[in-house]
Amino acid sequence: MGVLVWWLLPLLATVAAIAWLWWKGRTGAGEPGHVHSASELERMRRAIEKPLPQNVERNAGSTPSQATEETPAPDPHAGAA
Repeated sequence: MGVLVWWLLPLLATVAAIAWLWWKGRTGAGEPGHVHSASELERMRRAIEKPLPQNVERNAGSTPSQATEETPAPDPHAGAA
């Protein structure tokens, strides 16, 4: 009887894992952009149409090489005596 239990536990765990993967892998189960209700779609539309703040500093045009040219790197030997 004990051997049967030790064979049933992995079998049941495998069946549970297969069922879970099947459930999560369904088409449209949780894909980005999947809308569940009309109110959710309306909420997303209002969020997209909301104007962005104008006083936000943006750093999109600079690259890491430009940032190092503007501010020189500190001298690592300046504090050493």
